[in-house]
Amino acid sequence: MRKSNEISVIKHVINYGPISRSQISKDLSINKVTISSILDDLLAKKYVKEIGEGESTIAGGRRPLLVSFNSDYGYFINLEMGSKTLKIMATLANGYINRFEEIALSAKSSNIKSLLQKKITDFSVPNTQKGLLGISLTVHKKEQLLSDSLVSWLKENYSIPVIVANNADAAAIFQRDFSSNNEIKDLITIVIDETINAGIIINENLYTGFGNNAGDLSEMQFL
Repeated sequence: MRKSNEISVIKHVINYGPISRSQISKDLSINKVTISSILDDLLAKKYVKEIGEGESTIAGGRRPLLVSFNSDYGYFINLEMGSKTLKIMATLANGYINRFEEIALSAKSSNIKSLLQKKITDFSVPNTQKGLLGISLTVHKKEQLLSDSLVSWLKENYSIPVIVANNADAAAIFQRDFSSNNEIKDLITIVIDETINAGIIINENLYTGFGNNAGDLSEMQFL
């Protein structure tokens, strides 16, 4: 329960910060003592930071301290691998886009690793506290085999978490975690690109099905 509440608080601060402790407690229906304990831990770990006082209520009283997510904590590299293009994006720890580029792929697959190494260096975000925190790799169905070797290579070279998913699943996870109302339990995202795929969230969990084939619409027949 503690971990679940902590994740909810982090998402809420990212989506709605700067925000006061009392407002987080009200929005998430979690008591103020628990919220304060969670935020104290997050402040100590530097995931969030206090940025000053907000407005007092109509009734007056002390002005609340506001917290926001610490965008300087670190950054992520996000990759999308297609058969003809590579998309690369650097995002700050709060999800804000720092840099994006789409690259046409004309080289053979053996040169992909050299290209990635150069671009990951170029896309580094200086002056962050923890530097590169992780790499995500989203792929189209037919690039899945290539992604397996890339994931191993990325883990060996950068010694950080590397997450791989198909593009539709990644889109579904983003909508679940960062939707405006923060209350989506079930959803389906459809991505029409080089292939047609769906990402499925059921009761807040990603559903991939047997053999990770749930949501693969590329072979469906429409009569």
